[in-house]
Amino acid sequence: MRFVELEPDLVRLMSGAPASVAHDEARIAVKACGICGTDLHLLHGMVMPPGASYPVRPGHEVAGVVTEIGMGVSEIVVGDAVVLHPLAPCGICEACRSGAEQRCDSAKILGIHSAGGMADETVWPASRLVKSGELPFEQAALLPDAVATAWHALSRANVSPGGTLVVLGAGGVGTHVLQLAHAIDPSTTLAAVVRSRASADRVSELNLSTVLEG
Repeated sequence: MRFVELEPDLVRLMSGAPASVAHDEARIAVKACGICGTDLHLLHGMVMPPGASYPVRPGHEVAGVVTEIGMGVSEIVVGDAVVLHPLAPCGICEACRSGAEQRCDSAKILGIHSAGGMADETVWPASRLVKSGELPFEQAALLPDAVATAWHALSRANVSPGGTLVVLGAGGVGTHVLQLAHAIDPSTTLAAVVRSRASADRVSELNLSTVLEG
């Protein structure tokens, strides 16, 4: 199988033997993988989270088709179209038990701690797969990170019906916040503060107000 491997200022296209599948894991043939800002930080060199080191096999915005499942897997079957949740938490710490698994200090990050989706295939815990149905793979790949993060931020903001929401920065996550907010309540007044003309033009195409800073 082919996969991308990177370290600061160096990207390599490699090939090697496929990984084995544990009893609680699944093998996924990758159909789409996004390039996130984190991947660019990895390329330019960044402080790695505990337990991770260079080189890495990146890609955490992944959609594909299940091609093999472990003996203990029952929630999905071979042939399912899925997206991969990029975090695999321990499930037993206080954060996990309280429902805040995103704060798990032992969580493994797809594409940093574990081989990611910039590859022909990847292996990931079956419990961290979500069926994506007939959604196009290139759209489904965005859901677990850029869209889910935006949804979480919007939920925390708890904007009142017909209220006002200003997003500081409108990259992938910020733009999704604006789009989700409009879809949920078209009466919400939305605006974005951005730093580049390109971002301002992109947000303006969504018929939203922008403030170009600096």
